[in-house]
Amino acid sequence: MGPSTKEDIAQLCDYLGLFEHCYILLKQNIIDLDTFQGIYKTRIIGLLSNKIIRKEISNEKWETFHELLRKLGLMIHGDIFSIDECREYVSHRTTKFK
Repeated sequence: MGPSTKEDIAQLCDYLGLFEHCYILLKQNIIDLDTFQGIYKTRIIGLLSNKIIRKEISNEKWETFHELLRKLGLMIHGDIFSIDECREYVSHRTTKFK
């Protein structure tokens, strides 16, 4: 399941925009990569595990978000982590804290 209404898409765009803003702060060394990854990496991978969201972010208008994915090691040579890789990462993270 993913965004299905115009309102859902607008909220998704706002959420992705937040991550783009964070990437700018990372580039300016206002926040550090370790802190960002600790707070947001699992959330971003959760987004990447959704087919509908993956389709939305494949659009070239999300180039700054793609730069963030590359910085996090989630996009290599133009390819975003596969859905299975994303789900495996999230599963590993959540079982680690049980």
